[in-house]
Amino acid sequence: MGYQVNVRLSEEMKQRAEEYAKEYGFSNIQEVIKNSLRKELYENYSLDDIKKIEEFESFCDEYNLYASEEELFESLKK
Repeated sequence: MGYQVNVRLSEEMKQRAEEYAKEYGFSNIQEVIKNSLRKELYENYSLDDIKKIEEFESFCDEYNLYASEEELFESLKK
C-alpha cells in the first residue's frame, strides 16, 4: 500500500478539481492530484518513462510492495 497524505482544499479549489476530474476522465480528485505531482516530479521524463513509472506504481500497489526505509534495511540484513 502506498503512503497516504491528507490535503486540505478550499471549497473553490475542490469544486474546480472535481470539474477538472470529470472533464478529463479522472475517477476522483485524488487521481488529479497524483497526476499533477507526476507532472511536477517527472517533467523531464519522456511519456514512455512516465508510463513505465505508472506501471511500476500499479505493480507495487497490487503486490503491496511498499515499506518504510527501516523495513527495507531490515529485509536487507536477512
